[in-house]
Amino acid sequence: MNPIKAIPYWIQRADFSMTAHGPVGLTDGVRAFEMHDWRHELESYSKLESAGTECCPPGIGFVGPAGDILHICPSENGRVVVHYHFTGTRKLLGFVRVPRTIVETRPEMHRSVVSELIGFFFEGRHEWMLEKLGTV
Repeated sequence: MNPIKAIPYWIQRADFSMTAHGPVGLTDGVRAFEMHDWRHELESYSKLESAGTECCPPGIGFVGPAGDILHICPSENGRVVVHYHFTGTRKLLGFVRVPRTIVETRPEMHRSVVSELIGFFFEGRHEWMLEKLGTV
């Protein structure tokens, strides 16, 4: 377990635009999620969807030094969709381990787990992340 002192993040908007932010520590990372105006972002998403305009769910993403990504997309019902991208391995020919990118996605997680997930991500607690996401 190697805690991360500071990592960059981005805010993704419904129209595919995004704002990149410099490295922040754990406390400021959690604050960035909690203080962002997600209600406004979700209203914009709803308007674009209703108009039939190509769009994507708004969210926040953190990129770790090894390239792992934690991407969290809030919804109006107090839930979030969580995408966790990391490097894992698969066996080739049954015994040769080959690295590959794995994406674990969990829809409908309660918003109350977000600060804990961000904490696990910053603390480098990969197994704890997977357990919280229900994959272990």
